[in-house]
Amino acid sequence: MSTALLTQALAFVRAQFTRQELATVQAYGGEFSSDEIDKIGFNCPAVFITVLGWDGATGSKQLSGRYARKLRMAAFVVCKAPKRETRMLGAMQIADKLALLLRDWEPANASTNPYTLGAIEDEPSCENLYTRAVDQLGLAVWLVRWEQCVKPEAGVAQLVDWLRVDIEDTVRSTEPEPAPAPVLPDLVVTEAIVFAPVP
Repeated sequence: MSTALLTQALAFVRAQFTRQELATVQAYGGEFSSDEIDKIGFNCPAVFITVLGWDGATGSKQLSGRYARKLRMAAFVVCKAPKRETRMLGAMQIADKLALLLRDWEPANASTNPYTLGAIEDEPSCENLYTRAVDQLGLAVWLVRWEQCVKPEAGVAQLVDWLRVDIEDTVRSTEPEPAPAPVLPDLVVTEAIVFAPVP
C-alpha cells in the first residue's frame, strides 16, 4: 500500500517539472542529511521523495477505517550554485511550487487496486535544512513535508500477494574455490630383519 503511494508521488512530481527545472526525481531511503549527500551521485536541481513512516489514520479528513494508514511523506529539494543566496532561492522556489502542486494532487485510484490513496490531509510544510556542512558542498536543501492516507479496500488476507516480497539472491562469490587436497599414494612400510649367528 505504502509503496503504491510513493510510486505515484514520484510519477506526479516528475510530470510537473521539466528536466531543466528538475534534473533528478527519485526515491530515497530515509532522511537526506549532510552525512548522506556526498555518498550518492545526482544532478541538480534534484528532489528526493521518501516515506518517513505511518500511523493509524485516526482523525483523518480523507480516509478512515480499521486498516487505514496516515503516511508521513517528505521531499528533499537540493540545489547547487556558487553563491549561497542563489542556491537558497532556487531550492526555495522549487519547494514552494512543489507544495502548491501537492496541495491539489489527488492520486489515481484504479479499480484493480485493492486500496484507496487519499488526497493530502493539510497544507504541506516547508523548511530550510541549511547547515554549514551542506553549505560547504555548495548546496542548499529544503524539506517539503505532508501527510497522506492509504486504505485497503479488501481484507488483509486478500492483500497477501500485494504485501509479500520475494527476494532472489543472485550474488556470485568472487573468492576462488579452495584447491582440492593433493592425492597421495598409499604409504607402504617395509622392514628388513637380519638374523646374525651367535658366536
